[in-house]
Amino acid sequence: MTDARRLLLAPLALVLALAVAAARCDSASDGASADDPMAGARTTSAPLVVASLPTADAVRALYATEAKTPEGAMKVWLTAALMTASPNLDEHRRGRALLGELTLQLQGDPTPWWERNSQTTFADRLNHNAYIFRSYAEGATPDNGYAMDADAWTLAVDSSREDDFDRGWRLAVVSGGADSPRPVYLKQVGELWYVNEFANVYLDIRPAK
Repeated sequence: MTDARRLLLAPLALVLALAVAAARCDSASDGASADDPMAGARTTSAPLVVASLPTADAVRALYATEAKTPEGAMKVWLTAALMTASPNLDEHRRGRALLGELTLQLQGDPTPWWERNSQTTFADRLNHNAYIFRSYAEGATPDNGYAMDADAWTLAVDSSREDDFDRGWRLAVVSGGADSPRPVYLKQVGELWYVNEFANVYLDIRPAK
């Protein structure tokens, strides 16, 4: 980790609230309802500061600023993932809608992505294993239950480069519960970068102690 490129994601009230709530609710019921089947470094960007719980439009505005680099796009994508992992049903629904917008692989199909067979595992991990997504906060480890810092969290990027096999931009992000960095592939559309291939991000990790 001495060569890791560290990207600071400054205080986000939303993410911090979700981190605490998800830590308490990983093993609890996901609160699903009948109509809601899913419920239940090249550059370092400036700190992201949100004074209150953001609306979906606020996250979109944040994305328009930060996603001009692959690293910034990944930070906001993880914010949307944490929203989706929230036990709060409204936050959960906002987050999953944002993931559909910010992920190329989830676009282009009229069926909601969380209802597709191809995304069953991803949806399940968001519902029941929120610690996987918290593990990308530097310092979140099995020993501390993947707790996130109370004031700010840092996303560590081990490497950031163009992929050798034409899959776009390869970003290797570091999880505190995995033995090696997890590659994610992003593509640029216009001025902004979007997550495309992300299956490595939700692979299971060491459980919290």
